[in-house]
Amino acid sequence: MGFGTFYIFLLLSCLNVNGSKLKATPSPTPPLPSTNYTFLTNAYRALHHAPPLTRSPQIETSAQNWADQLSTLCILQHTGDNGLGENLFSSSSLVVNWPSAITRWYNEIMQYKFTATPWITNGGNFNNIGHATQLLWVSSSFIGCAFSISHQVKSAICPHAFAVYVCQYSAEGNVGTDAEFFYNVLPQ
Repeated sequence: MGFGTFYIFLLLSCLNVNGSKLKATPSPTPPLPSTNYTFLTNAYRALHHAPPLTRSPQIETSAQNWADQLSTLCILQHTGDNGLGENLFSSSSLVVNWPSAITRWYNEIMQYKFTATPWITNGGNFNNIGHATQLLWVSSSFIGCAFSISHQVKSAICPHAFAVYVCQYSAEGNVGTDAEFFYNVLPQ
């Protein structure tokens, strides 16, 4: 077992021992300590030789504000051009599960083609790889994540349970040039 594989095994073992699923609490109270999402994100980054991200309270506040807006409207859409990279995940389960969201984002890397021209090679598949490439983006240094549940559940606005996860990153990743992708998204 290589170091990276052992690191992920150890991480997942710790999450299971500590309980990766906690009861969801209404925003703005964070559902898990920020170190849990940072730790898992950095474990995946380490597999790809990317430096660890540092939690930013300012970015976390931005992510929380956006998560609250999305859950209120019962929609999932990106903020647009706020200068931050962003990953979104929604679930009908109101049980907080950061490992599920982050692992789903990371697993997109299986569809990424590591070539000399990665933007050209992968450009048509961006919707299926963009979460992983942002998560692994070498030039990103800071992260802030948040979770929110809809208070509109079983209403005309949101007829089903709706929970949203938002992670925002600085510097923003997924800059669309071959050179940027070649430098910032590294193979294992």
